[in-house]
Amino acid sequence: MPSLHDHLKGRLQHTRRDLDEVLDNIGDLSLDYSPSPGMNTIGDLLCELVATECQFQDEILGNKQKKYSDLEKQGKRGTAGEYRELLHATRAETNRIIDSLTTAELEREVPLKGDWWQFTSQPSAPLHEVIRTISTHEWYHTGQLVTYLWASGNDPRKW
Repeated sequence: MPSLHDHLKGRLQHTRRDLDEVLDNIGDLSLDYSPSPGMNTIGDLLCELVATECQFQDEILGNKQKKYSDLEKQGKRGTAGEYRELLHATRAETNRIIDSLTTAELEREVPLKGDWWQFTSQPSAPLHEVIRTISTHEWYHTGQLVTYLWASGNDPRKW
């Protein structure tokens, strides 16, 4: 029977396959592209995925969260390929963190602070639910990226 660790990493892997499919289909589209002025660009969304996962890593480990603006500066990249490398390195670290935790630690109830934890109306949740939020966040932005590509004329039904 798969362990809780296997389920968490499997969910994250499944989500990443969807994002990788988007990255495979960005083609020559600029990372500065957005369907409309004022919207986040493709690069902004990819950078947010990295920065937010790094914040989750700090939260999981009980570390003081780094400022989003600092993580964003560190995460800016010039090509989709460079973002892919950074996303995969960041996920490898998340998987390493998951593997370092016991099942009891993953089941530990943790307080949810402020509106940053939008997935529940509860004041606390098991740590494994916090980790699953990484996947929820990634799928949300993957959906945005699919919409961006579609708006640019790249039909995802043809991928």
